[in-house]
Amino acid sequence: MINSIEEEIKNIEIKYENGKRKCKCYYCGKEVTHSIVPHLKKEHPKKWDELCEYFVDLYNKGFSYKGIMKKISAKNDNFIMSWTVIEKTIKHSIIQGKLEIKLPNKKIEKWEPSAKEFKMPRTTVWNFPKRGNWAVHRNDYRGNWAPQIPRALILRYSKPGEIIFDGFLGGGTTAIEAWLTNRKCIGIDISPFAIALSNKLIEEMEKQSKNSFFRLNIKYKPIIKRMDVKESSKLLRDLKINQVDLICTHPPYLDALKYSEEKGDLSLISDEKLFLKEMKEIARVFYKILKEDRYCCILIGDIRKKGKLIPLGFNLMKCFQEVGFELEDLNIKIQHGDSSNEFYRNKDSLKYLIAHEYLFIFRKGKKSDERGNTCSRKRN
Repeated sequence: MINSIEEEIKNIEIKYENGKRKCKCYYCGKEVTHSIVPHLKKEHPKKWDELCEYFVDLYNKGFSYKGIMKKISAKNDNFIMSWTVIEKTIKHSIIQGKLEIKLPNKKIEKWEPSAKEFKMPRTTVWNFPKRGNWAVHRNDYRGNWAPQIPRALILRYSKPGEIIFDGFLGGGTTAIEAWLTNRKCIGIDISPFAIALSNKLIEEMEKQSKNSFFRLNIKYKPIIKRMDVKESSKLLRDLKINQVDLICTHPPYLDALKYSEEKGDLSLISDEKLFLKEMKEIARVFYKILKEDRYCCILIGDIRKKGKLIPLGFNLMKCFQEVGFELEDLNIKIQHGDSSNEFYRNKDSLKYLIAHEYLFIFRKGKKSDERGNTCSRKRN
């Protein structure tokens, strides 16, 4: 079935007339404008289901979304559909329970980074040109941070046996690093796909560790839950945990990348004011669940919308300061190989590729009241 689907999809004819894209369906010969996807879903649902299965099969074999897009290019080398459509299709199939994530049958060769892959940062500029691939780390979950970042934060701001919290777990990077370094991670995410992938990676770690020289301590196995980050306090109460020792997280950058279609997903918010309002509520929750004199580490960057720069990083920093967090450090993390932003050029101006993110290190002071205000601060 896979081979026939691959050949059939490649035989979809794509051409451009007067600047308009037209696709001719291989199955019925009908010509449609722009995208073949709605036509396949409506007129050939069985073939579409087979195509979805094909995408997931390639994904499970280790193909990236862009790799799948290139593999199904038409005979004239035009791409039949975008990699974002392929990504959405794969996620939808898995969330609906039609298909399952299966990790490539690959033995973990190394459980920890080499000296070349990871060195503790010593300045306010953090630079990791190549993201780590030890243990079960993957780079195909869009927007997830390189494992070197949570590893550095966990090692610097926590001790073995302590509790790490990640409210935007994504592809499970923080949970993986916490377990590798003998910390207990509580990771939550609103995206069903993120939770499915994270659980699969943790299961693979546990399975391979049993037959490896690197034995994971089962008592530090991460707790992973699908839920809204604003419900974090309730989760800790259910787990009979008073507070956490370190918050280490990487929230979305408005709707630059949409992670799910779930109600409450911050990555669906396009309005900056609404996004910051929601993040301020989350900051209050973080302040409440974090122990005194401990750290909350947030990685976030600026974005462009319609050619205009939105200083999302600094505006988010203010939200956390306003609820009582003290800014301990502001680090710059260099971005490598990010294709989500392009150079903006026109006759009147030149705008640059955004090649940095902000890593805010917030500290919760020792003396605080229940509202998240430091007691030493003067009130009006």
